[in-house]
Amino acid sequence: MNISVYPLFLPCDLISESRTIKFYRLYLIEAVNISKIKSYIKEKSDGMSTSGNFATAISDVIRARCDAAIENTTKDRRKTVMDRDFNSDTGTYDALVVTSKLKGYIKEKSDGMSTAANVIPTISGIIAKLCDDAIANAQKDRRKTVMDRDLP
Repeated sequence: MNISVYPLFLPCDLISESRTIKFYRLYLIEAVNISKIKSYIKEKSDGMSTSGNFATAISDVIRARCDAAIENTTKDRRKTVMDRDFNSDTGTYDALVVTSKLKGYIKEKSDGMSTAANVIPTISGIIAKLCDDAIANAQKDRRKTVMDRDLP
């Protein structure tokens, strides 16, 4: 396995996790296009900002959703992760993820599964729904910053 992962500054709670989990977490944080997510939140909320740990939190949620999709694909004895494996009815949205990084995560985590093209808009739709819910939670608390605790 020869994949280059760019170094990121992450919370200290990663120290206690195994090296494999650290690798996957680092890799998937790159897959979430945080600048587009910040722009999405700013646009949808009339100017709200995001906290520094929001990228890690949303990446953790997406990682869990990808892992569940890989399990669904395995149960169906397929080699391609598809949009239906995410059990989501959130619709689709323009790419809020880096396609090559997300596909790389799924391939490495699943020992070689492919990713269907329709997964990217589905994941982006999931992210958009998560952001919409987080915006609503922050507004309910009368804050102008969307934080990790606002994610459902």
